[in-house]
Amino acid sequence: MNVAGTGIARMRGMSLRTRLFGTFGVVVAMAGIVIAIAVSGVATLHDAQTQASRHSVPYLSGLSDAALAAKAAANDERGFLLTGDPKFRAEAVQRRTVEQASLAAARAAAVGADQVGAVDEISAALDGFNGVLDKEFDLYGVDRGQALAVSTGPNRDLRKAYEARFAVAVDAAKKATAQTASAADRQAAELRTLLLVLLGLVVAIGAVAAGLLSRAVNRPMAANVAVLEVAAAGDLSVRAELSGAPEFRRMAEATNSMLTATGNTLHAITANAQSLDSTAAQLASISETTAQVVSRAADQADSASAAARQVSGSVHTVSAAAGEIGASIGQIAGSANDAVQVTEEAVAAARTAQDTIGKLDGSSLEIGSVVKTITAIAEQTNLLALNATIEAARAGEAGKGFAVVASEVKDLAQETARATGDIAQRVETIQTDTRQAIEAIGQITEIIAKIDQYQTMIASTVEEQSATTHQMSRSINEAASGAEEIAGRVGSVAATVQSTIAQSEETRETASALAAMGVELRNLVSRFRY
Repeated sequence: MNVAGTGIARMRGMSLRTRLFGTFGVVVAMAGIVIAIAVSGVATLHDAQTQASRHSVPYLSGLSDAALAAKAAANDERGFLLTGDPKFRAEAVQRRTVEQASLAAARAAAVGADQVGAVDEISAALDGFNGVLDKEFDLYGVDRGQALAVSTGPNRDLRKAYEARFAVAVDAAKKATAQTASAADRQAAELRTLLLVLLGLVVAIGAVAAGLLSRAVNRPMAANVAVLEVAAAGDLSVRAELSGAPEFRRMAEATNSMLTATGNTLHAITANAQSLDSTAAQLASISETTAQVVSRAADQADSASAAARQVSGSVHTVSAAAGEIGASIGQIAGSANDAVQVTEEAVAAARTAQDTIGKLDGSSLEIGSVVKTITAIAEQTNLLALNATIEAARAGEAGKGFAVVASEVKDLAQETARATGDIAQRVETIQTDTRQAIEAIGQITEIIAKIDQYQTMIASTVEEQSATTHQMSRSINEAASGAEEIAGRVGSVAATVQSTIAQSEETRETASALAAMGVELRNLVSRFRY
């Protein structure tokens, strides 16, 4: 069994879409493998970097800081022994805090038991040195020579011991860091090589897939284009080969169907061109007959248009006369309306006068009331004057002057009473005349109101007559417009008839053009073979 031949045949039966997505899937899978390997390598390098940044660097930094603090404390020891200045002792004691904090940081960053043990040994050695250093400082105040002997003897050995431990621990940490960095570099180089190889493989697979797909697309497309070029040259009997992917087979089938349909269409066009010749001849004959009939209709339309214009002129004359009558009635209506308006103004003026006189009657009543008040005051003043005269007489000589004044007041009160009485009589006369005037104006108002009613009736009658006249005028105008419209339509009919004559001529020309087109169509179709 030929497995390779079966596989190739199966691939040829696949659709172009399946091939594209299959190739794309292979490339994506290879790219996914490359990305997975790259991510794994980057994660490894990241872990190494994290190990350095979170452990190695803080561990070395803590040891270095502690060593520097211990060295500074040893310098403070020498300064104290040389000068006896207490500040050196205080600074040496304070540096222990830095030593302890730095060693604690180094121990927290330590990886493995070896680094933790190294930090503990350094811490124990520093504690021993610091304990002897305190004794040395205390001894200095008692016996300076003995203190110097301790410094150059036991304490110097202790210092050398922790310095040696510092050196060993730092060297071991640096070697571990260097090994880690070397391993990371080696992994990075291996990863880079692997990625380059895989990328080359992906590119090669993509290039091969692109070549195969290009070949699978170009061959059927070239064959189909060749068939279309032959058809464009005039040979519609050629047919495309059904080969390649299903999409190209369907395209070839569609091309063959198009060529078949085009051939059938050309055959139908040839038949229709022959029919077009006979139809054009019939159309030319019909247009000639139509032109003769329409010419007779044009003569009749001209006669009807002249008669319609005469009718329109007569109606316009009657309309003008009705308009003059309407204008005269309108003037009469205007005069009647003016009279009604004047009458209404007279009624309003009479009512205003009546109201004014009524107010005058009320004012005279108010004046009478005031006069009565003045009269009452004058009477009271007269009584007071009498009482004053009596009291003056009782007073004898002492009241003579007062009696004279009281007499004058009494006379003045009597004159006031007489004057107010005269005013009261005149006010009563005014009130009587005012009432008579109000009655007279009321009668005048009633007469004017009756006149207003008659004027209103006259104006209403005139307005009705004016409306009737205007309605008649509008009807005549409408009749005139209708007559004009009839004349216009008859004219339009005549114009339409003339247009129809022209169109008949155009129809004859079109028939000739159609005949020429039929000949041209046959000539065009004759160049194709189907």
